[in-house]
Order: sequence, then C-alpha cells, then structure tokens
Amino acid sequence: MTFTGDKRMRFNAVLIAFLFLFAVAVPCAHAQKPKKKAAEAKPTVVLLPVLLHGEQSKEASSSYQDAITESLQSRYEVIAGSKVEEVLRKVTAKESQKEQCDLTKCYGAIAVEFNSEYLAVLNVTKLEG
Repeated sequence: MTFTGDKRMRFNAVLIAFLFLFAVAVPCAHAQKPKKKAAEAKPTVVLLPVLLHGEQSKEASSSYQDAITESLQSRYEVIAGSKVEEVLRKVTAKESQKEQCDLTKCYGAIAVEFNSEYLAVLNVTKLEG
C-alpha cells in the first residue's frame, strides 16, 4: 500500500493516535466510570487538540483532528473541539499554579471534567527528507 502527500499524513496521524490510545494510554485513575444507559453504549474518549511539530499549517491540524475523530467514532463517543480546548486552558492554568505541576494530573482533571476514562493525544511531527 503506497501513500503520498496528504493521504500519508492522514494515515500517519490515524496510526499514531490509535497506537497511543491502545498501547500507551492508561485509563485515568481519577475518572469516574460513566453509567451505561444501554448495553451498547460506547465509551467516551476526549480528543485533545492536535500538537504539531515542524513546519505545518493550521489546516493540517484541522485535517488531522477530523481524520482521527472520524476514525474513533466507530468505537467511541468522541468529545473534541472548543469545549475540550476551554477545559484544557482552565485545567492547565489551575495546575500550573501548583508547586508540583504534573501532566498526568492535568489529563486526569480533564477526564474527570468530561466523565471519561480515555484521553487521546495526537502529536504529529513533520520530518525533513
């Protein structure tokens, strides 16, 4: 399977997000388990804003966010966008005031805010060459 240009970037973004979500992400210990209303209720995942490294446009960020949201929706109820950005700013400001600022605690606080067990973080790095 050969990918070029934007297709390769989208494929890499989806692949990185899935690897993080399934291999690295540990359900936040601080989050309360959501109550299941029906036997087929999907678990909730909070998708944090895409972190771009290297020279990439904001349009690329939006494309990555859309691609990963679409991919995750088959298995999860995805929370993303301005609500997440607002909570992220609030939690980051609060945690940065503490003597022991910890990224894990920030993630836990975000998960609690949305009553979610899962967070997805997508880092995209553009490599030269």
